[in-house]
Amino acid sequence: MSRYSFDFSWDSTYGIAARMLDDTCGPGLVLDLGCGEGTFAQPFAELEREYLGVELDPGSVDRCQAQGLDVHLIDLADPDTDAVHDRLVELVGGRPVAAVAMLDVIEHLVDPARVFADLGRLLERLGGARLVVSIPNVTHIDIASKLLLGRWDTTSTGLLDSTHVTFFDGDHLERIARASGFVELDRRDKQMTVTEQEFPLDHPAVSRATTLRQFTEALRALPDDHRDTYQFVRAYRFEGVTPTESTPDPGSSARTQPFCSVLVRTQGGRASIDDALTCLAAQTDRDVEVIVAVHSDDDDVVTSVEARVARYGSAFRRQIVVLRIPSGGRSAPLNAGLEMASGRYLAFLDDDDVVTANWIEEFRAAAVRAPGTVVRAQCVAQEHASTPDGLIDFAPIEGFSAPYNPEFDLVQHRQFNQSPICSWAVPMGAVRAFRLRFDDELPVLEDWEFLVRAAGLLGVSNRSAFTSVYRRFTDGWGSTKSIDEAVWLETAYAIRNRLDMTPTLLPAGSIEPMARLREDAAAMSAAYDAAMAQVEAFERSRYWKLTAPLRWITGRRGASISLLKLRLNTVRERIGSERRAN
Repeated sequence: MSRYSFDFSWDSTYGIAARMLDDTCGPGLVLDLGCGEGTFAQPFAELEREYLGVELDPGSVDRCQAQGLDVHLIDLADPDTDAVHDRLVELVGGRPVAAVAMLDVIEHLVDPARVFADLGRLLERLGGARLVVSIPNVTHIDIASKLLLGRWDTTSTGLLDSTHVTFFDGDHLERIARASGFVELDRRDKQMTVTEQEFPLDHPAVSRATTLRQFTEALRALPDDHRDTYQFVRAYRFEGVTPTESTPDPGSSARTQPFCSVLVRTQGGRASIDDALTCLAAQTDRDVEVIVAVHSDDDDVVTSVEARVARYGSAFRRQIVVLRIPSGGRSAPLNAGLEMASGRYLAFLDDDDVVTANWIEEFRAAAVRAPGTVVRAQCVAQEHASTPDGLIDFAPIEGFSAPYNPEFDLVQHRQFNQSPICSWAVPMGAVRAFRLRFDDELPVLEDWEFLVRAAGLLGVSNRSAFTSVYRRFTDGWGSTKSIDEAVWLETAYAIRNRLDMTPTLLPAGSIEPMARLREDAAAMSAAYDAAMAQVEAFERSRYWKLTAPLRWITGRRGASISLLKLRLNTVRERIGSERRAN
């Protein structure tokens, strides 16, 4: 018997493919190319479909024919493709063909692009039949995790069958099919969390109890939905190749790509957007595109923003795109920028913040020093208040302050944000590779959550120059005052809990600051215990007992001690929160 002999199951890849074929394809014959032991023939009697199979191995053909299956000997790898097609058309004998199936076959052939091209020509000769394929996923977590530690374990069957000569991830399959003129009709990929690759059992890349495996699982889930995909099961319609279609080179990049895209987020009602746009027009590094995301469903609001943009010189106007975002939460404009940006990096500027002329220049310097990292420069804060009766929307009421840590500390950032959104930019290559998005379910702090996730994956290249001003408002003008404080606290707690659910990759130099935080918390806790011991001893003292009547008479019974206890308990709560955060 062949090593590919196995029983049919509706839960298997073949069962999934059979259901998809029956749902997707019209009536007619099923032509199974590379049918092996004829396993795929089993469901079609139940589905009332006629079956025809071809196979390279003579022994398999004999066994199929002994079962009464209509299976014939054909070498699909024969270089004389026309002769192979002629023979297949002859075997079909004019019967209508619903689908051509190639299950677990294409990975055994050396030129998959040619295979798809030949299949397109065959489908045309068969009157427009559909194509159904199943192909193993070489990026399954079991392979990815082991490969990270230098293991490539071929097996007799499965993901790394020793006879496989080509390998596919989801993107590779989609590119080849699309370039060959195929349009996807359906996908029902087979998911498996436990595969034949789970050996040796105690290997750190295999055991789900290890931190390494947990981290690789979390990391592998980011770029696509195929972490646990065992096989790609797809149905296609052939539409033909247009003259402009070709297989794209995933390693190519556009030479005209700007260094940085800037997303200006606005609701359209603030004249302060003029400040933000003027800052961008004055940049020393002009290799930018500007996306003005107007978060409004009001046509007049969008028109007013477009009118403000029109006031600038033609050179700067050509760099600006006004994008209407009619719905969604605070993150909707930010995510629209992620989708539209064409720059290597994407920076963010709210319409009430301003930046210096060297803002982009400093970001580029950080990117040159450490390509692919999050780039960050220094930011100052300034308190403002609205001026509803004035010529401007708001005015400063204090000078500049520098409340943010000049160095980026990931551990500290997991406690609270130290980087306003105007102080950093993210590489778009990483955004696309990890499918990074702002969480539109968050009512606030969406930028903090995004930054911590991005920085944890990419690291941060920091600059010492101050390049942005984060305007904070003392009244209801800004979100800090207009949104209830409880919402901010609850959201921060939820974000920290979410971040704590998966293993974290810390940059070098993180352990010593964490140790110091632990030591400081321990010292504060010891000081609290000592102070409480003194309070309790005082309460037990003879003096406290003798003065009890006097305290009762004066109405201040225990007031000072209670106040002291309250303060000490506040300290203890703070210590506890810091311990939980660290």
